[in-house]
Amino acid sequence: MIRVFLVDDHEIVREGLKKVLNRQSDIKVIGYADSGQDAIRRIRSTDVDVVILDITLPDLDGLEVLNRILGMKNELSVLIYTMHEEDPLAIPFLKAGAKGFLTKGDSTALLIEGIRQVNKNKKYITPRVGEVMLENWQQCAGLPSHNTLTNREFTVFRLLASGKNITTIAKELSIAKSTVCTHRKRILDKMGLENNASLMRYAIERNIT
Repeated sequence: MIRVFLVDDHEIVREGLKKVLNRQSDIKVIGYADSGQDAIRRIRSTDVDVVILDITLPDLDGLEVLNRILGMKNELSVLIYTMHEEDPLAIPFLKAGAKGFLTKGDSTALLIEGIRQVNKNKKYITPRVGEVMLENWQQCAGLPSHNTLTNREFTVFRLLASGKNITTIAKELSIAKSTVCTHRKRILDKMGLENNASLMRYAIERNIT
């Protein structure tokens, strides 16, 4: 039996997934969380095989949640399940250790197949996401790219792009303000950007949220 844990702040989504997945003879939803902190706390004390993780949560950045739960249990298979239709977020999450990436526009059949594949320690993305990833890579070839950032730098990048200040980011990630400033400088240098305004513009143009 594949033990699945859901991380999503929308009750309707969670309940819908629970009903669909529990109809499968080899899958059982054994828990859920509606925030990043709650997910970290519950997963720490729960025997689980696959985590279905939404990347837009009310308290923590999805990439930060991924890093923390894999830091606790690196044997977990994490399947990203997001409303975002574009690829820019896929690469950093896959680099950080997620086994798969699906959007909420994909069919439940693909989600079920994804759960079974990542539980076998295999990577899983839909052909559509793969095509968009390739397109984005081709368009960005030779240009400053968020794909050059480390996982932590990408997390800080997304928070800066959302308009959060240094103090808020430091508190959310539980790191010093000076560390956030260092990450910010490296991000701007790597991407060839001048300031937060250009960083935010880059994110908007590429639909990175």
